[in-house]
Amino acid sequence: MSRKPAITATGLKKAYDDKTVLDGIDISVDRGTVFALLGPNGAGKTTIVEILSTLVPADGGDIRIAGYNPSDDPDAVRSRIGVTGQFSAVDDYLSGEENLLLMADLHHLGKDERLTRTDELLKKFDLVESAEKLASTYSGGMRRRLDLAMTLIGRPEIIFLDEPTTGLDPGVDARCGRSSASWSRAVSPSSSRRSISRKPISWQTTSPSSTRDG
Repeated sequence: MSRKPAITATGLKKAYDDKTVLDGIDISVDRGTVFALLGPNGAGKTTIVEILSTLVPADGGDIRIAGYNPSDDPDAVRSRIGVTGQFSAVDDYLSGEENLLLMADLHHLGKDERLTRTDELLKKFDLVESAEKLASTYSGGMRRRLDLAMTLIGRPEIIFLDEPTTGLDPGVDARCGRSSASWSRAVSPSSSRRSISRKPISWQTTSPSSTRDG
């Protein structure tokens, strides 16, 4: 028996005033895959990510995220997704570790799991040495790595990454954005249940790690 896709959208429409941004877009993303959304500036890629992640409503179309309709049950969708936007969601007044622990609490992780998961992600994103420093002292690349780690804290079924390598240090960008093995270790669909939808900066940061481009 075939499984339901992680994401489906048919006839997706969105307009702002008299400007049509999306006019009948269809998307299907299988579970356990990495899907890259490509297109020129102004093509509506960020709008698609915002709609699918419940940040803005669609004007038309049918959407299912992990089997749920964002219009009917946005909380069910939000409990199953992680989102890293174009701009950092890091709290400058907290340390890197505190940012992760805060996100763990928001995801209702247990006492032991929140600590274990935080330690795992600090190591995975090479932030152990700076874990107790205020995020305001982090470089742009460190902030982006922390932002990505915060997205993963709750082990989401579906991950939306909007230009995820923006601001990363060149070495980290090379490891995470252009090496399929390293990218897989960082944000991998480590089980057949997890799916990743990426909106890359450019084609060059996409092809090695994506299983599908759209």
